Amino acid sequence: MLGCFFSQHWQVPPLDGGSVTASTFHPGGTGVLVVSTNTNVLHLLDVEEKRMGEWSRKHGSRLPQSFLEFPGGIQGLSFCPSREATTLIAYSSK
Repeated sequence: MLGCFFSQHWQVPPLDGGSVTASTFHPGGTGVLVVSTNTNVLHLLDVEEKRMGEWSRKHGSRLPQSFLEFPGGIQGLSFCPSREATTLIAYSSK
């Protein structure tokens, strides 16, 4: 029996002109996808609502300079596997 796969496509809104370097879904099943770019900017996307998440709309342009100058650039993102996770870990090779 052949399986049938249905897919929905959504064009991600323009981020910051940078290339995506890492992404991860929030483990709580909330439909939140966190994306980082080569400019060390984080974007939270609500994939269920197909728009930028509330956090990005409120805080996306106010990241601390120390984060924007993250050594080596963001190469990975990780949440604690808890459904209630509130901390995101960004890491690089440096």
